[in-house]
Amino acid sequence: MEPRIRVAVVGGGIGRQHVEAYRALNEYFDLRAICDLDAARAQEIAHTYEIPRTFASLDELCAQPDIDVIDLCTPPFLHFA
Repeated sequence: MEPRIRVAVVGGGIGRQHVEAYRALNEYFDLRAICDLDAARAQEIAHTYEIPRTFASLDELCAQPDIDVIDLCTPPFLHFA
């Protein structure tokens, strides 16, 4: 079996549904982190879904060397920046 893809989800709104999907496909994905500007929301999601790390800064998340995919679950107008 190939190694699992290491994923972080950005955005705790619709991102929660993405987290559930990654959990359902656990044999393919290793959900490593959740990022949300609302640190309390990120921590609540991390606790609920046993996600090991939380971030309130996208820049800090992007600096993590052990993340393969960053799943942007934010409103489209925020994607460009």
